[in-house]
Amino acid sequence: MKKLLAFCLALPMAVLGQSLDGVNPEHLAAYPSQPSLKAREIKRISLKTGVELEYVEQGGRAGVPLVLLHGLSDSWRSFQSVLPHFPHSIRAFAISQRGHGDSQRPATGYATPDFAADIAAFVEQLQLGPVIIVGHSMGGVNAQQFAIDYPRLVKALVIID
Repeated sequence: MKKLLAFCLALPMAVLGQSLDGVNPEHLAAYPSQPSLKAREIKRISLKTGVELEYVEQGGRAGVPLVLLHGLSDSWRSFQSVLPHFPHSIRAFAISQRGHGDSQRPATGYATPDFAADIAAFVEQLQLGPVIIVGHSMGGVNAQQFAIDYPRLVKALVIID
């Protein structure tokens, strides 16, 4: 998990023009971090794609937007232990994709382009501009489709597997 945390921090920090070179993952606690997500509000958003998704958000409103997508049969909670370690300069969003977690479970619409359209609607509705999109497993496939279909909304793409 510490290697995953170091990797997830490295790309956003590089985009911000900062570096984690030489940082031992054991010392990540020295970086400014967010409070525990146990105290965070779980939010919901109704998208123009017709689904309602749950998500959590943290970081400064002016921070670099980072969208985290979980794998199959998981939820935003798969990032719960990583999120508190992101610096305040990262505006992180962990989303439970359609049919997962406590997000809406429509009868249809589970093709990869449907998930990508949800992400685009989320980014556009919250007016996030280009985002760093991070996907694990199924979330990685959806993140890739999002990058292909909506390149203007992508600052960087990270696939975790």
